[in-house]
Amino acid sequence: AFVFGIFPQHGTDVVELSNKIRETLSRLDDKFPAGLRWQIPFDTSDFDVAPGVGPDAAADGGRGTVFVNDNQATASTADDAVQVFHGFTFADADYNVASWTADPAATGQTCDPAMGTNATPSIQASGNVTLAGTLSCSPSIASWNVIAAGSVTFSNAASITVNGDSTVSAGTTFSMGTGVSYTISKTNSDLEFNIPAGNSQTWDSLTVTIAVEGEFIVDDAVAVTMTNGATVNGSARWTALTSLTMDSGTTINASVKGCGIVANATGQGPDSTNTCVNAGAGAGVGANSSNAGAGGAGHGGAGGSGTTQGGGSQFDSATAPAFFGSGGGSQGSAPGGRGGGMVRLNVSGTFTHNGAITANASNGTVGGTNAGGGGSGGSIYVTASTVNGTTGTFAATGGDGADSGASNPDANGEGGGGAGGRIAVVYNTGTFTFDTSDFAVAPGVGPAAAADGGRGPGFVNDNQA
Repeated sequence: AFVFGIFPQHGTDVVELSNKIRETLSRLDDKFPAGLRWQIPFDTSDFDVAPGVGPDAAADGGRGTVFVNDNQATASTADDAVQVFHGFTFADADYNVASWTADPAATGQTCDPAMGTNATPSIQASGNVTLAGTLSCSPSIASWNVIAAGSVTFSNAASITVNGDSTVSAGTTFSMGTGVSYTISKTNSDLEFNIPAGNSQTWDSLTVTIAVEGEFIVDDAVAVTMTNGATVNGSARWTALTSLTMDSGTTINASVKGCGIVANATGQGPDSTNTCVNAGAGAGVGANSSNAGAGGAGHGGAGGSGTTQGGGSQFDSATAPAFFGSGGGSQGSAPGGRGGGMVRLNVSGTFTHNGAITANASNGTVGGTNAGGGGSGGSIYVTASTVNGTTGTFAATGGDGADSGASNPDANGEGGGGAGGRIAVVYNTGTFTFDTSDFAVAPGVGPAAAADGGRGPGFVNDNQA
């Protein structure tokens, strides 16, 4: 038996497509070899679970779900071939199956809203998994995972959102369609792709979004090419790549993804495990008082003092930076800025850099007569055998302190500027010509009587192998 799938493009009339496929196969039937027969078990057009329309200002209902399970006439689920059309609601369960295929029209895939924070739903297949359509797992859960002994395929324009950790693991091949979107919406939660060694990746128009304090992790020996505006909005830890190509217009943007703030108090900073904690390394000082300015956060330099509170201390390595940027101090009703995130790239072969890698911080804000301090820039650390490219850039700038006097002439609260972050590039050889314009590690400005943050370092080491 031969099995193949036909996936409609977005906007296709699936009923018309289904009819044309059946007409074509019927017309070709007499040309098939003797004994060869075709069969279409199910397709999207066989099912209608459309919601009712809410007219004018009223809302439509939610789309229904279709679950098709060829259970091979056994009680065991391990030999089940599952197809999902239109939608599916994941329970807090491990779906142990032979294969799992979501149809591109399956735009109503969700998680049971009654799931608790310890829920760990997963798909575990002895064969292949195809992820398609739209999946939104909105309850706050521990994780949503996919583990396939065979292949994992993301269909074009697949969209997945998980409010928790998520790991996708393939045993044979890992295939990414065009225009895929994967979002982790929960603070301090990670997305990890486990890709078979040597399975080269082209991420075309891929968008990955990671919430603050989380990471996008790839620790496999694979070649990755980012093209056509592929974007990672979040911290990234890619530690075993054989090559990495970032085409023009692609970005790894870890800006404002680091440590945050604490209301009316000193901000957050990373501990030794890069977990953000209250008053951690480099945090800007803040307090609950009036007509005052909080301190900026430190990292590559010291944070600038506000008109009332001190700035955070310098920390981390100049040659191998590894930590998030820190949060500025919050003063009364004026929050500080959030720190930049972390980007760690280790490439055993060639890194071709024509994109942008950023880990900038955000500015402090004004609250009445108070002013928050700026966050500090994050860290970018690249090691590669060869670095090529012509237009690639790196940035880890600090956030500005706020100026309450700008909107209230009777106020004198000014927040300190956040320090710039840390950038280090260590390589053996290559054609990339580094100069000052390739790096931005400027500190945030401390307005009026407040102090600027300290400038971060940009360290480049051609170690000549």
